[in-house]
Amino acid sequence: MRDRTYYSVRSGRLQEDAKLGLEMLRGLFWATYQSFEERGCFQERLGINCVDGYIPGSVGDVEIYSFRKLRRKGLFPIWQRHDDLTEDEIFDLIEFLYDHASEPVQSSGKYHSWNQCGYHYSEFVQGSAQSDFRAEVNEFLRDYGEGFELSPQGEILTLPGGSLEPLLQAPVPSKDPANVSDRVEAGNSEVPSSPRVDQ
Repeated sequence: MRDRTYYSVRSGRLQEDAKLGLEMLRGLFWATYQSFEERGCFQERLGINCVDGYIPGSVGDVEIYSFRKLRRKGLFPIWQRHDDLTEDEIFDLIEFLYDHASEPVQSSGKYHSWNQCGYHYSEFVQGSAQSDFRAEVNEFLRDYGEGFELSPQGEILTLPGGSLEPLLQAPVPSKDPANVSDRVEAGNSEVPSSPRVDQ
């Protein structure tokens, strides 16, 4: 589907009061996390919360591992704290989840029917889950606070906005070697030669 903005955004009719606050950020983050969790995108590395008990992924115990990486306690399991996460915690989790997302190979899935647990996958591919996750979180990050985005490197950055925005949206001039060479040659022909001094 084509990435686009709709009428109110394009026409500038959405005002500053349409910006998202922390409570809405929490809700949108939680909904996005659940969507990718149900899709199986975090099973390979972070494991799965099976009805029979937690099954670790390739990183081992996700609570210990996430503390080692994020230096924060109590972020996992996310469902226990999703409604009181701080901005910093949400941003840390977005970057962390981006780094640990992978797309399950559907044919490798086995459905665990007990209590409708869901699919357990054994094979995964890299790339598409990360780009999908980035696209989804960027839809709401750009409207939170002063505006943010998750970069292709998986880092949350502040959007420039303000007076720099038109510069960043302007097309970059293409290179024109002939024009450059002509101007250099023209410049050289206008430089007066040094007078010869005979010894």
